[in-house]
Amino acid sequence: MTALLEVRGVTRHFGGLPAVDGIDLEVAADEILAIIGPNGAGKSTLLQLINGLLAPTSAQRITLDGTELLGAKPHRIRRAGIATVLQTPRMFPSMSVRENAALGARFTGPPTGVQEELSPDEAAMRVLERLGLDDRADAAVDELTLHDKRLLDLARALAGGPRLVLLDEVMAGLNPTEIDRFVAVVRGIRDDLGVAIIWVEHVMRAVTDLADRVIVLEAGRILAEGDAVEVLRDRRVIEAYLGQQGDGHAAG
Repeated sequence: MTALLEVRGVTRHFGGLPAVDGIDLEVAADEILAIIGPNGAGKSTLLQLINGLLAPTSAQRITLDGTELLGAKPHRIRRAGIATVLQTPRMFPSMSVRENAALGARFTGPPTGVQEELSPDEAAMRVLERLGLDDRADAAVDELTLHDKRLLDLARALAGGPRLVLLDEVMAGLNPTEIDRFVAVVRGIRDDLGVAIIWVEHVMRAVTDLADRVIVLEAGRILAEGDAVEVLRDRRVIEAYLGQQGDGHAAG
């Protein structure tokens, strides 16, 4: 695998205890990597170490296509090509759907795969159309459902032209139909735009449908890694994670 993202020896302590403990991982340019694990496993912390929202206690390197990002500020990492979409949508209620989406391009660049020069509004409309929100471009964000607010957050990330998108439990609280729609959207981002995905998730059927590879974290370390079906059959994973849940889901 030719790595787009390479993480080596990343550790983060809180109060002397490791939340992330010497993680090594690679992500290919055409890959959807899912990260799962029980509460407190270090999943979201790992994403924040990659996007610069947290500084590691120690690390060897974090590179995107060979560019060293270790120690870089979040805005520089964003400009380098890593965008993040969080579980809780973050909107500017005084702005329209289009204006919220355009912020991603205004501070970074046009969407991945778009060769012509686009204004921020044009870039926003391009991704809103792709995500099925173009008919609500002039609507207030308060008029959107939770599902569509998550899509708008994703549109803002894509409008900046990232090479890698970090998704942190973006399907939490969605109904089965909305989950299926979001799975299709994420697959299209990889297949049609060529954007790699690292995806922290707890909806297991979505993970098995979508992920090319799964990493299971426990206590800040990688417990298992591989194909989703094989990983979810691993006895260690069942005991440490899935066995704690009655419905095959886990809180992230």
